[in-house]
This record gives sequence, structure tokens and C-alpha cells, in this order.
Amino acid sequence: MVATLHPRDAAHIYAEDDRNQASVLDAYVLGASEHDLSHSGICAWLEPRLRSSPILTSRLSRVPLDLDYPAWDPDPGFAIAEHVTVVEVGNPGKESLRHELGGLLASPMDLSVSPWHLYVFTNVRGVLGITEGDAIAVLKFHHSVGDAMTTAELAERMFGSRIDGTDDPAVGPATQVNSRLVALVRAIATAPHAIIRFGMGMRDSRRAQRKLRDKVDVRELALPPTAWPKTRFNVMFSGSSVVDVVSFDLAAVRQICRRMPGVTVNDVVMTVIAGAMSTYLEEKGEHPEGPMGAKVPISLRKVEESDANNRFALASVDLGAHATDQRKRLEFIHTAMLSEKARCADETVRGVEGVGETVPLVLMKLMMVVHRRSAREIPDMVAGGSTMISNVRRSDAALTVCGAPVVGGFGLLTLADGNGLNHFVTSVGRDLTIGVTADVGALPEIDHYSDLLRESFAQLVDAVDEPGR
Repeated sequence: MVATLHPRDAAHIYAEDDRNQASVLDAYVLGASEHDLSHSGICAWLEPRLRSSPILTSRLSRVPLDLDYPAWDPDPGFAIAEHVTVVEVGNPGKESLRHELGGLLASPMDLSVSPWHLYVFTNVRGVLGITEGDAIAVLKFHHSVGDAMTTAELAERMFGSRIDGTDDPAVGPATQVNSRLVALVRAIATAPHAIIRFGMGMRDSRRAQRKLRDKVDVRELALPPTAWPKTRFNVMFSGSSVVDVVSFDLAAVRQICRRMPGVTVNDVVMTVIAGAMSTYLEEKGEHPEGPMGAKVPISLRKVEESDANNRFALASVDLGAHATDQRKRLEFIHTAMLSEKARCADETVRGVEGVGETVPLVLMKLMMVVHRRSAREIPDMVAGGSTMISNVRRSDAALTVCGAPVVGGFGLLTLADGNGLNHFVTSVGRDLTIGVTADVGALPEIDHYSDLLRESFAQLVDAVDEPGR
């Protein structure tokens, strides 16, 4: 059976252009080891592990004239050597590794081959807070493969202790070779059904919209603002990004959660980021008079069944820019997150957005063209907010690369027009990390911003520990 891409996954292909890359970067810090981290050594170690996830040896096969969504097909020319690169960082230090990672974020992936790549950077001790290891393994996936939770599952299969041939649909089912002629005939034959299905999806979405308005009217559900004041972080992407990684003691983060029942690790991290952003904008004399928002991916795995590998909704969360101290900001963000989680999980909201599951590819591509032409400048009010904050907890499973143990990790998000500052939050072992990606024009002083993140966390700890509160 041919594994045709779900519209959610395919959207990351057709929304992509030179200024809007769609990839996910997962970095794993490797502890000191005498094991072979040469190109040939890594290839020999990794190749048998790819059998557990057929998507890792598949490529996208497009239908002629793009009459239907592409499919995953086995790549007959797959060669693992073309998917592994080893780089010795020539000048140990932040700037050298930042340059390498920034280049990975900005470069497009070749979708004519399996859309993933492993980069191993050696000689990195002391760089980006790396104190326990000598190398980092960076997995780059195209977003069509899946969201950050899917790519974390794939990394666990690649770097985990088991080697088997289990076929797991969640990370890519095996497929048969899909000839272009067969694909074309199938697309033409199913076109009437696709049009009818889309029409039914539009009908169901309109019904859900009416039901949603009723829920909002009786205050059963709250909707976030449709637009937020623009900040310096909402820029047209210059094509050049800077990165940094800030680490925190996970136990100290959890201690805040214990002091404030109900508060989550994600609430704490969002408060830290909101505090740093507010301070930076205040220093520039650019703090917005109105609220400041953030886009936050919310996993839908517990509330829906789907064939998509990208299974999340984008929450739009008020970062409490008006709050007078960090504790009040944390309380506000906690409440805002609860409201947005309820909205994203609501069956009626899912029904409104369900039309996206039925949209024909021809119409999706047309909508992408219209969007690009209308997004040549950033308006004063922007959808979503001023940043993206993605939080993915990685598995506690023991991972290795050629025998070298994984002792830490971080992630980095790509930038796009309107999104000039993004945060990827993850935890491995004792550490919680915030991977920061910023447009060089929007945030030229990234080291200072990282200091502000640390200061914001310290202020939150003090506010929560303050006697009498």
C-alpha cells in the first residue's frame, strides 16, 4: 500500500521557499568516548538501525502535475554515506559552531532523497555550554517527516539499544514503489471523490463554526486574540540567523512547580522567556503598549486519531507583558495556557479546522501562492505573536552513537518571514535547555539575550521564594 502524505505533513513542503525553511534540528551531546566517530565508523554502526523505521530509507515521490499529494516510496538509490557528515570544528568556540548550526538551519533539504541527515561535530568541548562531551550529533529532518515528537521517536530508534525491523506506522510505514504513471492514473480516478470530500469538509466546518460561536457566547470556551502588536522580532527573514543554547537545572525548575501547585515546567519556561523578551524590548525602548503573544505547539496525540506525523495545533498564548513581577506573570501564563490547551483539544475547534484534512493539493498550492504574495511586508498586527516556543521532552532511554553515550541535548527551530525569534525547549537528564534561534537583524546581541534568560529565571526563583507569598 502506497503511503500518501497527509495534508498536514505535505503543507510543510509546499509552504517552503528560500525564506521559509521547514526542518527540525535535534542535537545530542556525546560523552567522552574512545569509540570510532569517523564517517565510515558511523555509517557502519547506523545502517542496521535504519531498518526499524522505513521512512529513513524512503523518499518523496510526486504525482505528475502535482494532481495529488506525494507519497513515501523506498529510495532505490539510498546510500547511508550521503546522509552522514562528520565535521571537526576547526576553531573551538561559540562562533565557529554557531556558524555551522546557523548554516544547517538556513540550508534547504534535498527532497529527491530521504529527507534526513546526521551531522557529527567533534572538538566542541566548552562550546555552547557543553562541558561533559567532546562531540554533538545533530539530526536534521524535513518537517514533512513529522513534528518534533515524531523526530524524537526516530532519534530514539536510531540511537537506542534495540536493533530490529519493526514496522511502526507512527514513524513511517513501508511502501511499494509508486510509478509515476500509476500515481497519475490513481490521482485522476480519485479526483471526483477528493472534490466531494472537500465539499463535505467545508460543510462540516461551517456547522462547527456555528457551534463554536455558541460556545464562545455562553463562555464555555475562550478564543485568543486573532492578532498581536508587532515587535522587532516580527521581521522579514534576512536569511542569516544566530543561535545559542541556555541550560538550566531541571530540578530547580521543578522546585518552582512544587511551590506553585498546578504550574507545569512549560509554564515556568514560558515565563522565563517572556521576562527576557520584555526586558530586551524595554532596553530598546520598543516594548509594545498592548499584549505580547507567542505561538506554542500543542500535541494532539491524546485527543485525536490521525495518520499525520505532524500532530499538533498552534496555540496563541498571552505572555503577560503587563505583569508587574515574575510570579504574577507565571500565574497569568499558567491560566492562559490552560485556556489554550482546552481550546486546542475542543472537539468543535477540531471540527472547524478539520477542513484542512480534506483540502485538495491543487487548492493548497494556490493558497500558498496567495499567502506569499500577501506577506511581502509585516503588518502592525501579526497572527500568533512575537515568537514560537516549542517544548518537547525527550525519552529517558539510554542513547548512544557508536558507543558514545548521549549526556545532553538541545533543539533549534528554523526562522521564517514574521518569525525572527524562536525557542526550542527540551530536557535530557538533569538539564533543561532553551535553544534560541534569531534573525541577526532582530536580535544582534544574542549573548546578552541569553544572559537575560538567566536573569529572568533568577528573578522568578526569587519571586516564588519570597516570604509571605
